[in-house]
Amino acid sequence: MINWKILSLTSVLSCVAVVSFASAEEKKKEGNWTLDLGLATAYMPEYEGSDDYKVAFKPEITLTWNDTLFISVDKGVGGYFFNEKNYKLGASILMTEGRDESDNDALRGLGDIDAGAGFSLFGSYKAGPVMFSGDLVQG
Repeated sequence: MINWKILSLTSVLSCVAVVSFASAEEKKKEGNWTLDLGLATAYMPEYEGSDDYKVAFKPEITLTWNDTLFISVDKGVGGYFFNEKNYKLGASILMTEGRDESDNDALRGLGDIDAGAGFSLFGSYKAGPVMFSGDLVQG
């Protein structure tokens, strides 16, 4: 039996509440390979379930082969089952973030959670200028 530890209204709202955009984005295509480079910013909870928020910056680097398989800082190593003009569906193996109990006073006594490996199912749908996307991560 799969134990999906993190699937709650809080995590769904956290995904919706994350506002991110790429700045200084650059895309290069060489044959069947595409390299995407950028810098992303996100306004997100300090840890899942937190009432305290932070602004985070991270590099966006993705190497894609034939619009099918990819290696990405954000999504790990994976591929797309469906990769059409208006919708995508895929899976990947990725690194999950840990947290230290010293990150926030509310975490004192709860112990640290180490970073580890995870599995992700993700998808997106584009309707005109609007894109809807989400993912489920186990790990």
